[in-house]
Amino acid sequence: MGERVPHPSQRRSYRWFLARAAPECDEQGRVKRVLGAHIDITDSKQTEERLRLSEERYRSLAEATSDIVWAGTMVDDEIEFLSGWS
Repeated sequence: MGERVPHPSQRRSYRWFLARAAPECDEQGRVKRVLGAHIDITDSKQTEERLRLSEERYRSLAEATSDIVWAGTMVDDEIEFLSGWS
């Protein structure tokens, strides 16, 4: 999932981080320390958003047309009709 954190050196800029943590306990089960990591996942989040917007634009186009929209491959000779025919 990730957490959105403001970037300290840039106004109105945010970075996404994935935080993981696990306790390290002693023999009695008491927490001695917590081991953790923060991973910058901003690039992945930006890629996900670009893909989401692209799919949204494509879906809008396919739903707005009265033409047939289809996809196929030369490998298996299968055609998938995406709109226009049921």
